[in-house]
Amino acid sequence: MGGEVRSLGVLTTDLKHEALEMNRAATVDDFDGARFWAASIAAKAAHTGLAEVQAAALRVLLYLGPADTNPTPGFGKAMLNLADLLIGLDDGAGTDDSD
Repeated sequence: MGGEVRSLGVLTTDLKHEALEMNRAATVDDFDGARFWAASIAAKAAHTGLAEVQAAALRVLLYLGPADTNPTPGFGKAMLNLADLLIGLDDGAGTDDSD
């Protein structure tokens, strides 16, 4: 079980880093960069069975729209919802190795 908790911790850290990069891209109007990171989050979440995170990342992509376009209203809220889910992954997933 310790390995599973540690693996979730590494994945969570990776997903949070990608969400940060997604948000950074969006703040400088690099919406294609934001799409890249949102797609990466969705793929990793799907691969690891994090269905809620995958759905939230896909919602971000929906609001961001197709490449070379501006996002539709609500994309910021979708990004915040994704961030909230990623923060929630830490709840109850401690990495205490003391046995």
